[in-house]
Amino acid sequence: MNSSNLRNHWPYDEVSLKNIDSSGQFEISSPWLSFRFSLEPKDHARALSLARKIDAGDLKPSDLADLNWLFGAFAAYPLSYLLPRPGLFGSDLAIVIPGIALECPRALSDFLTKAQTSLPQTWLWELEPALTLSATAGGHDPFTLFSVARRYHLLSEVEKDETRALNEQVNALPQGSEAFVSASSLILRQNHYITQRCEEVLSAALPSCGSSRAAVQAFIDAEAGHDKILEKAFSKLAVAPSAIPVLPSVQALMDTFKGAAENLLAFAMIVDIFERSDYAPEDPLAALLKKGGKEDAAKHIQNHRHINDLGGHENLALTFLDALKPVSAEYAEQALRLAELASCAAILQSTESLKKIKEGRG
Repeated sequence: MNSSNLRNHWPYDEVSLKNIDSSGQFEISSPWLSFRFSLEPKDHARALSLARKIDAGDLKPSDLADLNWLFGAFAAYPLSYLLPRPGLFGSDLAIVIPGIALECPRALSDFLTKAQTSLPQTWLWELEPALTLSATAGGHDPFTLFSVARRYHLLSEVEKDETRALNEQVNALPQGSEAFVSASSLILRQNHYITQRCEEVLSAALPSCGSSRAAVQAFIDAEAGHDKILEKAFSKLAVAPSAIPVLPSVQALMDTFKGAAENLLAFAMIVDIFERSDYAPEDPLAALLKKGGKEDAAKHIQNHRHINDLGGHENLALTFLDALKPVSAEYAEQALRLAELASCAAILQSTESLKKIKEGRG
């Protein structure tokens, strides 16, 4: 059972619940995910009551049983905060990484990487509400902090990610043209670089992951060799990966990921950024290549997606935190700031790719 199923759930501020029709069909919506589901007649009144309270902003602690009944059933999806537990924490002590300045994203980026990226000058993820929500006896609940970071990243994606515009730009290029191959290769190269550095970056967490070492090692083993799959896609495009530039944001992302590995909570937050599903039946890059007449390359991208789906890694990062004690406010701040920097770099990837392709230098 996923660890999040054992927690108290509280819906994210942006999540709504609506009754669709009298047959018992309901819809859960958020800016990043919407889906419909059906309930048995005996549960209609319970769900309707929750829907009214969520819509009116009138949820109370007395509603926790109903919230857990509904949102616990959808714990695999990014819909709710995981509220602090009163106890039953692990025994591993979280140690702050020394020497990292947290005044602004640029200061932290300079510590971790020399790559130049368009980082904001101030932190945007709010620290104090996260610390307040996660407060528990002896420190701050790492699961709650994880769920806060997940929401912040999803909101940042909704507000700033330009992947849709990027795909539209590439789709507008003549099918199978040199310009199309160049643009799609640029996108593929960023994913390839990430997989190339995967073992190096993930292995940096092993010395500090304590009782979670076996779980982290299993994840590392499952990710091995994925760069070779993507190289098969490059071969179908008749392009050498080494001929395609790696964007500064992607270099910064992987350097940040490696630098964050000593903070297990930050590491788990960043793994979640990488492993979060887009819930589309087909990999977006595979769909792009197929539409551009490069079906042979698309097959390898979709195969990579299929392997990832079989691994079931979407919520795996939560299990890395099972053995942690409540963490200090300093450790929590460091984790959130490292995760925010990684989130910013991950989202900048689409912006930098779009700019480069528009300039005709893909």
